[in-house]
Amino acid sequence: QWGHLKIPEKAVQKLLASSLRMQGYQVVEQCIDDPTEFDDITLCATSSIFGIDVVAKKGKVLWVIEVKGQPKGGTASCYSIFMAGIAQILTRMTRLSADIHYGLAIPNTDLMAPAVRKFIGLPFMRLLNLSIILIEKDGSIALLS
Repeated sequence: QWGHLKIPEKAVQKLLASSLRMQGYQVVEQCIDDPTEFDDITLCATSSIFGIDVVAKKGKVLWVIEVKGQPKGGTASCYSIFMAGIAQILTRMTRLSADIHYGLAIPNTDLMAPAVRKFIGLPFMRLLNLSIILIEKDGSIALLS
C-alpha cells in the first residue's frame, strides 16, 4: 500500500511504463505528437517537459495514458488532481476506435479512491474506451472502466 504521503507523478509513470514494457508493449513517454497518426509510435517526437505521459502499442492496440501522482493535502486535493487528469485525457482523444484505449493512471491509494468511485461504470467511460489504471507500489496494474 502506498499510504498517505505525496507520490510523485514521475514515480507512477516509471512503474506504468516498466509494467507495459514487461507485457510486450512498445512504450514512448512524453509524446508530443498525436500517436494515433503513427503505425510506429517510436517515431513520436518527445519532450522532457510536456506531452502525453505514456503511449504504448502492441500489435494494433494503442494506449494513450495520462498519469497523475498523489499530492499532499488529502482527499480534496487528490480529487482535484484526478479531475484535472480526466480533463487532460479528454483533450488527447483525437480519434475513437476499438483499438485505441485511453487511460488515466493513478496510484491506488485510499486518498484517490473517492474520486475513482464516482467514475466506475459510467456510460461515457465505455463509449470513449477510457479506463482508470490503478498502479500499485510494486508496479502491478489494474484496469477499471
